[in-house]
Amino acid sequence: MLPATQTTWSEWRREHPNTLVLSFQTGYQRDYGRDPYALFSMDRRPSLVVIVGDQAKIYPFGELRKTEGILKDSLGGRSFLIRFNPHDQTAHAMAVDGKPLAQFVSFLVDARAFYPRAPVFKAP
Repeated sequence: MLPATQTTWSEWRREHPNTLVLSFQTGYQRDYGRDPYALFSMDRRPSLVVIVGDQAKIYPFGELRKTEGILKDSLGGRSFLIRFNPHDQTAHAMAVDGKPLAQFVSFLVDARAFYPRAPVFKAP
């Protein structure tokens, strides 16, 4: 699994100025500015999921917000840093050894469904 990137549009454009975006003019009558899941009753708290081998750990943004913005942790014998930006609501993990680290951002409820045995990080 390749590492995922979660960022803001302005940061992405700064790093990838030639990026093209699909048009909202799709030919379908749909309000693409409206969240289709807004009326669903579901836990939508974002979380970072880090995967090393067959192990996973879940880092809810609400808990990462309680840290200093950088958290050092390890999983499956690999050490990594998690950087959390509360302003942009972004989080990503970087392996200390420089090798790619599998990760993605998900709603907490979905992360728990995919990885029911994964520990969930709680800030001290």
